[in-house]
Amino acid sequence: MRARHLLCLATLLPMLATPSLAETESPTPPQAKLTPEITGEQFLTRAAFLAGDDMQGRETGTEFGHATEAHVAAEFERFGLEPMGTDGSFFQEVKLPTRTPNAAGSFVTILDAAGDERLGEDDAVLPFGFSPDAEIEAHVAFAGFGLRDDANSYDDYLDVDVTGCAVIVLRHAPMEGQEGSPWGIRGRSPEALAARRMQSFTAKVQVAAAAGAAAVLMVNDYNHEEDSLPVGVRGAAAKIPVLAISRDVADRLLKGTGQTLKELQAAIDLDGAPRSTRIDGVKVRVAAALSSPTGRNVIAVRRGSDPELAKQCVVIGAHIDHVGLGMFGSGGRFAGQIHNGADDNGSGTAALLEVAEFLAAQPPTKRSLVFAGWCAEEKGLVGSRSYAADPTWPLADTIANLNMDMVGYYREGEKGQGIHLGGAATGSGLTELIEGLATDAGARFAHTWNAWEQSDHYAFYAKDIPAVFFTTGLHPDYHKPGDDWWKLNRTGAALVATVVARTATAVANLPTRPEFAKRPPRPVLGVRLGDDPNRDGALLGFVFPGFGAGKAGLKAGDLVTKWNDEVVKSGGALGGLIGASTPGDVVTVTYIRGEEQRTAEVTVTGR
Repeated sequence: MRARHLLCLATLLPMLATPSLAETESPTPPQAKLTPEITGEQFLTRAAFLAGDDMQGRETGTEFGHATEAHVAAEFERFGLEPMGTDGSFFQEVKLPTRTPNAAGSFVTILDAAGDERLGEDDAVLPFGFSPDAEIEAHVAFAGFGLRDDANSYDDYLDVDVTGCAVIVLRHAPMEGQEGSPWGIRGRSPEALAARRMQSFTAKVQVAAAAGAAAVLMVNDYNHEEDSLPVGVRGAAAKIPVLAISRDVADRLLKGTGQTLKELQAAIDLDGAPRSTRIDGVKVRVAAALSSPTGRNVIAVRRGSDPELAKQCVVIGAHIDHVGLGMFGSGGRFAGQIHNGADDNGSGTAALLEVAEFLAAQPPTKRSLVFAGWCAEEKGLVGSRSYAADPTWPLADTIANLNMDMVGYYREGEKGQGIHLGGAATGSGLTELIEGLATDAGARFAHTWNAWEQSDHYAFYAKDIPAVFFTTGLHPDYHKPGDDWWKLNRTGAALVATVVARTATAVANLPTRPEFAKRPPRPVLGVRLGDDPNRDGALLGFVFPGFGAGKAGLKAGDLVTKWNDEVVKSGGALGGLIGASTPGDVVTVTYIRGEEQRTAEVTVTGR
C-alpha cells in the first residue's frame, strides 16, 4: 500500500473492525447509531468494507456474495425499512445462468490394479462451467494443442485415434510468439480472427468431441507463466466432460510417454509438427460435478404518505456484486486474483445505503420508495432482469428507476464531466428536473446514452419504465484487481448520492408520473471496426448479418476508404461518420477487397 493511503486507512480501521466470515455469515461494520446524513466519510467507510479483501470480490452465488446480500439486508432493517422481497423477507431468490465447479465431486483417478490413485487434490482438477455433470472411464491420449487447421496443414488428431479417450489438450497454439507463426497473427483480418476462434475453449472442445473423445482435460501451456485453472470461462454447452487440470496432474498422466508436458510442447514448438499419442496402459475415471448456485436481490420499501399515490413507487437501485477472483472473459491475465470492485460497484452499493439511510429518516414522500440491491449484474443483469420478470412491486405502478453503477470517480476539470446521466430523456420532464437538482447541489453533469445496456436500469427501460443511469464513468482499473477503495473520490460520490436522493424525492412527489419515451434509434452499419497497420482505411473485422453493411455485400477483411466523398483513414474515423448519420441514410461506400477497389450503396440501420 502506498504511504499516502496509510493515514486514511488508520482513520477507517476502527470503523471497519468486523468479524471474519468464519465467525459470522453476514459481517456488518458496527454503527453506533443511525446517521441520516450523506457524507463522504460514511460513504468511504461503507465502500472500504464492501471492497475489502475479506469480501473476496463479492461474486454472486458464492459465500461472499451471500454475505454481501445479508449485509445489505441488515442495513435496510437497521434503517427501519419494510421488507419487500418474497415471503416477508428482504430477499428475492434469483437462479443464475452459470454453474459453479464442485471441487469435492470432481476428480481424475488413475485406475490401477495395484490401487487407484486419485489426482487433483487442492483444486488441481476442476470442471469448466459449460461442462455437463458426468462420470466416465476412458483411456488417455495427448492431443497437443487440440487444433485442426486445414489452412495451415496442421491437425493434432490426424495420426492418433482418440475414440473413447480422455484427451489432454494444451491451451493456445504452437509456436506462440515466434515470428511467422500462423496462429499468432494480430489485428482483425479474417486470418487473425480465424486463428483466435480456433484457439478458443469452445472450439477445442468441439473439435475433440468430433474426433470421438470422451472427455477433455485442458492444461495451461508453458508459453504463459500462470497455472491457475481457467474454470471461469463461459462457452457453448459441451456434450462431453471438460475439466481444467494442473501441469502436475498432466505430467502424472503423461508418465507412460517418457516425456513431460513441457518437453512435448517444446517439441511441437520447435518444428510446428503435432506430437499426439495414445498413452498405453493408462486408464482413468473422470468426474465433472457442478452446482447451480443462486443469488438474492435485496429489496426494501419506505411507504408513501399519499393514500392513492403511495400505490406507486420509484425504484432506487445498485448492483451489489462484482467478479470475485476475476473472469477469463474480461482481463483473463488477472484471473485468480481478488477483484475488490471498489468502484464497480462497491461505490454504487455504498451510495445506495447512504441514500436509503438518509431518505428513511426524512418525512415520507407521497409515493413509495423501493430500494434494491441487485445481484448478478456481472453475469448479465440477471438480478434486475429477474425482478422485472417477477416484480415484488407491480411494474404498472413503478413510475421510474434510478440506478447507480460506478459512482466513485467523480472528476471535474477540462476532461471531467462530473456525473454522467444516462437516460433522463426516457421520462418526460426528468432531464430538466435532474439538471436543476444537480446544479443546485453544485454538481457537474453531462447527458449521454452511452453504455445504455450495460447496467441494471436497462431491465426497467425494456419494460417501458423511465430509467436514469447515474455513473462517473470508466477508468483504467475497471474489472481489474486495482479497483481499490482508497482510490475513490468520497466527496464526489457523496455528491452523486445527494443528487440521487433529491431526484428520488422530487420524482416521488410529482403531481403526475413521467411519460415514458423510447430512446432514438442509434445509427449502425453492423460491423466491427479496426485498422490496417499498413494502409489508411477502416478494416472490417466482422460483419453482422441483417444490418446495412451485410445486406450491401460487405465482408470481413474489406478496407473502407471513402464514405460518400469523404476519405476514411481509420476505423475511428468511420465510426464517427456512422455516428453522425441518421438511420435510413443511403451512403456510397468505397472499399478494397484483396487488390480490387469496389463501391456499394449501404443503408444505415437503426438500432
